[in-house]
Amino acid sequence: MPLQPIIIGKVKHLLNTLDTTKASSAADFPTWLSKLVKEDICIPLHNIFNCILSTGDFPDFWKMAQIVPLPKVSHPTVYKDFRPISLLFHLGKLAEQVVINKLKGVLCDVIANNQYAYRSKVGTTDAILQLIDDCTLDLDHPNSKYVQLASLDFSKAFDRLQPTILIDKMLSYGVKPNILRIIEDFLSRRQQWGEQRFI
Repeated sequence: MPLQPIIIGKVKHLLNTLDTTKASSAADFPTWLSKLVKEDICIPLHNIFNCILSTGDFPDFWKMAQIVPLPKVSHPTVYKDFRPISLLFHLGKLAEQVVINKLKGVLCDVIANNQYAYRSKVGTTDAILQLIDDCTLDLDHPNSKYVQLASLDFSKAFDRLQPTILIDKMLSYGVKPNILRIIEDFLSRRQQWGEQRFI
């Protein structure tokens, strides 16, 4: 069954939600310009988004990321003192949002309530409040004297993600094959560049 096409009103809404303060790739045109001319670009953008949904092909141009080193410390001296940030094309991010919206129906049933990342209207503050609440409840128990906590940080977890494993897992969760085709294409043939040239 083909994916339901996006309506033009949704494209206008997405253009309205663009955050002009967020950085995008140096090869991109300004985000504020898209908001300014949204009435002029909403129809061609609507056609591109629906083409992505019908063919499963995500434009290669929108998959190029400019890698910018952001210092993690005040006076960086070695490469580990920097965190690489990927700057993407802002219209490509809107296309990502279109696909994410198509996934929400399935993922709402899969994502646990105690996961706070990548969910709407929840974040790190909610996670900390839940952690404090859980610890307090455990300490209120008559036999509890202390609470032990183990915290893990998966270094570069997203960099090590294997697309085939992700696709198989999403298929097992009931994600439609036509959405998976878009995600698989989105994760393939990606290019990164820094300075003046592609790497």
